[in-house]
Amino acid sequence: MFPRVREILTQTSGLSALKLILAAANSSRPFLRPFCLMLLRILSRNDRVTFRYRIAGKPLRGFLRLSHLDADFQSALELAMGDRYRLAQLPEPRLVIDGGANTGLFSLAARARWPKARIVACEPFPENVWLIADHLKINGIFNSVETRDIALASATGTKTFYCRAANEGSFDPQLPYERTLKVRTARIVDLLKDREQERVLIKLDIEGSEIEVLRDFFSHSNTQNSIVVLELHDTKINKPLIIDMATNAGFSIDFYEEGHSTAHCQLTAP
Repeated sequence: MFPRVREILTQTSGLSALKLILAAANSSRPFLRPFCLMLLRILSRNDRVTFRYRIAGKPLRGFLRLSHLDADFQSALELAMGDRYRLAQLPEPRLVIDGGANTGLFSLAARARWPKARIVACEPFPENVWLIADHLKINGIFNSVETRDIALASATGTKTFYCRAANEGSFDPQLPYERTLKVRTARIVDLLKDREQERVLIKLDIEGSEIEVLRDFFSHSNTQNSIVVLELHDTKINKPLIIDMATNAGFSIDFYEEGHSTAHCQLTAP
């Protein structure tokens, strides 16, 4: 828990820091959970716990849903308190594609760092699309990010989406799921139309579809100005596949964080 507290205190302070520390204790200290939830309910409004933070010196506001507290806190820790995709180290892009935008925290971080970039947030789950809009509204940038209710895939059309916890829905029918819905799909090449000569940053957090999407991207797109940052699932199986794809396309690849089943990596065009 203490590394999390240090991350929180580097990006925020005061009441916002207290709220996030309570969320951290709630997720990591089960014996404290009733106490933390009681305080967070007092500090919440309409199921939401709001907090303030800064990225690249820019003040931002975010919120955690009490009904999805652990998932939302993990996203906040990675994208608001931390820099999971190492944006601070990247050159400024002209176009940012946020694949698997969830509640929009990555798009907020990209907007704070690169106010001149066009940002397209792609998210198929309707509730998350509404939450992206709410995050944009409370930060006064509703018209600065283009939100599309689509999932990235290797074909344009529709596909069955299996709904699970707040940030774990996917196209995989093998895992337990709560319900299904039909979602619209699009390829990365669809989003790059007429902009392939510009520097593009593509972020993928798409719960296991990244190999399919990247195979299509490398096969059909002009990739010479692209950087891809992603969470890779099923690392043992997919790491050799993504290394092979990236190498054949002339990309360098850096695995900078590896866990038991997922890894974070960056693919950079030559």
